[in-house]
Amino acid sequence: MGQDIGNVGYDAEAALYAGAVFPEYEKPECCKPELLLVPMDGSSAERREQEAFAVAGRIRQMIDAQQIPGLELKDIVILLRSMSGWAEVYQNVFEQEGIPLIVSSKTGYFSASEVQTVLSLLRVLDNPSQDIPLAAVMKSYFGKFTSDEMAQLRAADPGLPFFQCVQQYVSDESAKAELAEKVARFYEMLQQYRRRIPYTPIHRLLQEILDESGYRNYVTALPAGEQRRANLDMLMEKAVAYEQTSYHGLFHFIRYIDRLMKYDIDYGEAEIISEQENAVRLMSIHKSKGLEFPVVFVCGMGKSFNEQDLNSSMIFHPEFGIGLKWFDCGKRTKANTLIHQIFSMEAKRENLGEELRVLYVALTRAKEKLILAGSCKLPEEGQFTGYDRTQKVPFSDRYDAGCYWDWVLPVLGMENKNYDYMIWDEEQMLAEQQRQLQDTALQHRNILEALQHVSEAETEELTEKFSWKYAWRDMGTHKQKVSVSELKHRAMEERSEEAEQTLNTAEPLFPQEIPTPYLPRFVQEASENAGALYGTMVHRFLECLDFAALPEFVSEKQGLHYVKTQIDHLCTLGRMTEVDAKRLNWKQLRNFLQTDTAKRMRSAAQAGMLEREKPFVMSVPAQLVWEESKPEEEVLVQGIIDVFWEEEDGIVLLDYKTDRVDNAEELIRRYKKQLELYADALNRFGAGKTVKEILIYSFALAEEIVIQ
Repeated sequence: MGQDIGNVGYDAEAALYAGAVFPEYEKPECCKPELLLVPMDGSSAERREQEAFAVAGRIRQMIDAQQIPGLELKDIVILLRSMSGWAEVYQNVFEQEGIPLIVSSKTGYFSASEVQTVLSLLRVLDNPSQDIPLAAVMKSYFGKFTSDEMAQLRAADPGLPFFQCVQQYVSDESAKAELAEKVARFYEMLQQYRRRIPYTPIHRLLQEILDESGYRNYVTALPAGEQRRANLDMLMEKAVAYEQTSYHGLFHFIRYIDRLMKYDIDYGEAEIISEQENAVRLMSIHKSKGLEFPVVFVCGMGKSFNEQDLNSSMIFHPEFGIGLKWFDCGKRTKANTLIHQIFSMEAKRENLGEELRVLYVALTRAKEKLILAGSCKLPEEGQFTGYDRTQKVPFSDRYDAGCYWDWVLPVLGMENKNYDYMIWDEEQMLAEQQRQLQDTALQHRNILEALQHVSEAETEELTEKFSWKYAWRDMGTHKQKVSVSELKHRAMEERSEEAEQTLNTAEPLFPQEIPTPYLPRFVQEASENAGALYGTMVHRFLECLDFAALPEFVSEKQGLHYVKTQIDHLCTLGRMTEVDAKRLNWKQLRNFLQTDTAKRMRSAAQAGMLEREKPFVMSVPAQLVWEESKPEEEVLVQGIIDVFWEEEDGIVLLDYKTDRVDNAEELIRRYKKQLELYADALNRFGAGKTVKEILIYSFALAEEIVIQ
């Protein structure tokens, strides 16, 4: 690195010197830097995979042999110049090798195997006539079909689509009974979940699938299980967020996910990184700035530098301007110009300087051991002799570099005594695979030998422990604290389902909106619910209104003027914005303020007995919320009472409603249970007085409704 490339004069004053003190090991050579060379064979994707296998194998060797005393997986970090196209390869390889890997990346979520499996299952539940998702689910944990069984199903009738072959195999007289029974069980499982789709929210459907099938526990037991479990939990969180929009149903959720994948909108895997997690970390070199790690693998050393911009027809330079190629429109040809070549050379020099600085960051992250890994064309004997530390590498050697190896190998040479060299060729890879097979066989043999000495009492004890089921498992999904509004909505949904089942011509209380064919708004901007906002503003106005000073209205015009004056006053005080104030219906507010109920509220306010927007929390028998609960159990119910006041003979409870309904009976059916809970709370904490009246005022009907 110098002023010519890198814009840094790397001399003795700028050099990095060791300052930390580390324990002295019995074998100091265990911390000697290494070069892990992977022969350059096959395509770019194959080379990445070979490199990942080499790194995984080297990590396995270091951990098993404890080459550095006390070394754990969490002490090891893999650094990459670019995560795109590399992180997924390392994840797949490390998963195969059984090495937990935590990736600090904003991509890779939808490519995670557990997420793909669940999404394939959802696609099949939505439409079973899809060959690829069906095959994926059948081969996965949910189907457990072997490759031979899949081939038998496919060969049953090659002229039909795969899904029809599977469906018809059950009734095929020539089919194998065992396989036909397995297919029947698989389709029964699908039908069981499909029957729930019309009335089950997506997140709850996912929860039931993961819990009933045991898939969540299964992925947790796999390597990097905590990461996999977090990915599934993240999928349910996305389903919850999706359902809060105007879009509903499994079909539209799947279309939404497909669009995210189509346009490369990726959430990145769920973050579960902690200092205590015993797993290898994978991150970009840029993200490692300012950090240090015991053992660092700098990988992708053979990745070519990105020089696409140098070959473009137009090159921008912040200091010199624009360099263009020459175009002959008549002959339809183009050629380099002197200016374009100069700008290209200058841009290349600056890009190389940036790459040098990035490489410097990567080489200075290790505290105890540094390993450089990457694919390359193995040097011939005597090709690289190396440079002395006092020698400066010529400009041409640095400028002509196409990857990091082009800087490192010529400088270090292939026989540097200060470095260890390891060539991870096919022979080394086979030897490592053979060693792993021997270790696995030895573990299996030890387990079998141990099982031969297990007594019958120990077997019964283990069987009892592994077959134990939590007695309150069904209660695990029940909340211990619910809101009154939540109970109200659930009761309304139950009545809607009963009505639709009783009357085929009945209109649902919650009609499903027809979605527009684009991504949900929650990934762009929050949607506006005009009805809910209007209700909120009405409650806000009545909460802030000074009822004690409420006048008698001589005319309707005077009432409208009073409402406008009060709204303007609240906006002046900052208790309401002008945008929110425009949502209010002056006429409806005036109608309420002219009622006898409003006058009773005025009297109570003048006596100091009026209470508004009063929160409460109380315990109720759990069976009121969850019918299957035990009689002795209780849950907490919380809510906010709109308004109540004390009179001489008891408490009056009032609830404002802005719902658009046709008659008062509908409001009573919707809110009677909610108001009874409010009354129960007031009776408990009413200091000797009980609720004598329960009222609803409907702004849509301009009517006072008596519940009790």
